[in-house]
Amino acid sequence: MSDVFDRVIVMEDGAPPRVMPRDEFVRLPIHARVRYILERRVEFFKGTVRVDRAAALQSLRALTAQRAKSA
Repeated sequence: MSDVFDRVIVMEDGAPPRVMPRDEFVRLPIHARVRYILERRVEFFKGTVRVDRAAALQSLRALTAQRAKSA
């Protein structure tokens, strides 16, 4: 499930879109990730294909839970 997306694009007001790999996005502070998600400022991609938001968020939850268990 964690391979549903491999990169994200974050849009900030007045700044160019920020492209980052999935792992970099996951390493952001939780409050930043939640803000981007709730404000719909993030798009998820697998290669060049945009990924369904619900599927990406489900994958992100699974990945985060998996990392918490191994920490």
